[in-house]
Amino acid sequence: MKRKKSLLLGLTAILGLLGGEVAGLAAAPAAAGTGAPAGTGTPAGGAARRSAEELFARYIDLEHAFDPALVDLYADDARIESRIIVVGRPPTVRTWSGAQYKELLRRALQKAKEKKQDLNYYSAVNYLAEGRRVRIKAMRYAELQKAVSPVELLVGPDASGAWRIFEELSESHPITPAPPRPPRR
Repeated sequence: MKRKKSLLLGLTAILGLLGGEVAGLAAAPAAAGTGAPAGTGTPAGGAARRSAEELFARYIDLEHAFDPALVDLYADDARIESRIIVVGRPPTVRTWSGAQYKELLRRALQKAKEKKQDLNYYSAVNYLAEGRRVRIKAMRYAELQKAVSPVELLVGPDASGAWRIFEELSESHPITPAPPRPPRR
């Protein structure tokens, strides 16, 4: 699908717009996922793949439109993990529950709508079966950060049968200012 490679605003980039607010919402690890290691599984097919593709296309459309309806794609008990990668430092890992992330995302989308910055491209999208769920793996290019990073969404039906995001694993490569130059003598 061409939409998967279209210009987008990434969730990790949106969180970056909030600055220090992200640190304030960091929490202990949320509920465990499916128990399957990330990245395992066979290619998804049939109705599950179609449902996953539809959910990802909707995710992309809502993200690009800065639409707060994006938060409704996440299950309240989802597990969100973001690894912040800064050269020369160990990664910082932040986790949220779906409920915590929805509130953060709602505010981030509002700020992003005002700024309309940090557009992303998604590529190398794969759909892997994990029981009744599907893991969507993709590479995201953040135009503002000039960085490529992986992103994964574990999606599947909730108790009502609606497809939701139950896990999001992502990386962010924030722009860091160059260290100050020593004074010239």
